[in-house]
Amino acid sequence: MPKGPNFAVGGLVLAILAGAVADGAEQDLRPVGRTAEGRLMIDKASQHDHHGHGYERVLATVELADPVAEAGRTLARADVTLDWDCARGRLRTVERIYRTAQGEYVRREPSGDDWRAVPLSGAERAAFELVCPRARQGEPPEAGGPEAASQRRRSEAQVVWMPGPRR
Repeated sequence: MPKGPNFAVGGLVLAILAGAVADGAEQDLRPVGRTAEGRLMIDKASQHDHHGHGYERVLATVELADPVAEAGRTLARADVTLDWDCARGRLRTVERIYRTAQGEYVRREPSGDDWRAVPLSGAERAAFELVCPRARQGEPPEAGGPEAASQRRRSEAQVVWMPGPRR
């Protein structure tokens, strides 16, 4: 085992860096209610405008009401990536990462879900109002309303015609 002042300084630097990494990954979990699956919490610290596509991407955690035994481990939690279209009042599930109660990774499931309307009540409605506060206040989600949102950059393929060679 190395000893001396350089090793001690190096250990201190590693400890500080480890603390900085842990602080950078802090969550801001906000409980919003129960779904059929379990208790839903939204991580407000993860919320961001997803690549300028006009919707918010947020990480959520679901503490499963009925944990499931799988491959010798118990799935107790699902970390869920959700997209929220505030302007159109809809959401979609992007993926689920299942974990044990201790946070150990078990498996990942991409969702591929289509957009669906946000329910009028329940935990998903409470989550929508947390992620999209203007929707709760009855204000337009953004300047120009849904029409402006439809003019934003889209993910679909676009064809660009280039002029032919000059003669």
